[in-house]
Amino acid sequence: MGNLTSLRQLDLGNNRLDSVIPMSLWKLNDVLVLEGSIPESVAKLVTLQRLDLSHNNLSGTIPKSLEALQYLEYFDVSPTS
Repeated sequence: MGNLTSLRQLDLGNNRLDSVIPMSLWKLNDVLVLEGSIPESVAKLVTLQRLDLSHNNLSGTIPKSLEALQYLEYFDVSPTS
């Protein structure tokens, strides 16, 4: 994710994600089913405005590093697990 520093919107809702989102995700075109948590590296998406991870099976805590995303206007992780 660190190479996508100009990304403005990321919508992964309704994909049954339940894993750490790997760096290789951005090279895939198929629906993903993963296990784990939101990675700290998402904070490197410095221009991100929307992050929708709703209706997945994510676990763990929301990384504190997301607080640094000054342009983030919308963030949804409901309902998970």
